Amino acid sequence: MTAYASIFLATAFLLPAGTSAAAAQQETATGSAAAAPAGVASPSSSTTDPATLRYRIQQGDTFEVTFPYVNGFNQTVTVQRDGYVSLRIVGDVKAIGSTVPELTRTLRERYAGTLRDPVLTVEMRDFEKPYFVAAGEVEHPGKYDLRGETTLTQAVAIAGGFKDRAKKTHVVIFRRGPEGQEPRAVEVQEIDTKRLLEGKEMVKDVKLEPADLVFVSKSPLPTMNTFTSNILPNLGWIVYAVLSHP
Repeated sequence: MTAYASIFLATAFLLPAGTSAAAAQQETATGSAAAAPAGVASPSSSTTDPATLRYRIQQGDTFEVTFPYVNGFNQTVTVQRDGYVSLRIVGDVKAIGSTVPELTRTLRERYAGTLRDPVLTVEMRDFEKPYFVAAGEVEHPGKYDLRGETTLTQAVAIAGGFKDRAKKTHVVIFRRGPEGQEPRAVEVQEIDTKRLLEGKEMVKDVKLEPADLVFVSKSPLPTMNTFTSNILPNLGWIVYAVLSHP
């Protein structure tokens, strides 16, 4: 069993029963795959689909539905805990997980039974801004806004850079897997940032995606001692980043 498999086995025991791992999107990366436990997906080569980079509506988001020709149908709604919103005439509609264009198409289909060729727009009013989390051996661990295209090395710089004891050859990205998997998988990407900083293998300078967690360890292969002293104190960030938006 690999050391990173052990990390996730330990994580599994810390998560509430029945909770599925939870934002957004893959890049080519390296990682240890052979002994990955259930619920942990190994990253594989993929072509980024622009549609996957669109913001997906989450619980607690607020959006406005506007009918330019039927103002009486206009409504501002908030996504409830079950992922649905309640709209006039058509009732409950599932919104969570949809992009704005997808939800617009869904609403047009639902209102087609009442309006002929319904014309409507969906506009976000209040929503979770994209973010990433940096943890471990960086100068300023924490949660940061993800603005535009941000690579792994840029994210480390935003978090203040590496501490002196950081193991730059073993930086790990934890990423929520594709939707539709139960429990939702977590992808693990281990990257040698030392080579990146030397100007080598720059193709592996991964672009971050919303809710990614960048973890910098003190050692390449955590033993139980290093897991307890270094990774476990930061595990809250992993749980937060993975489960904050189911």
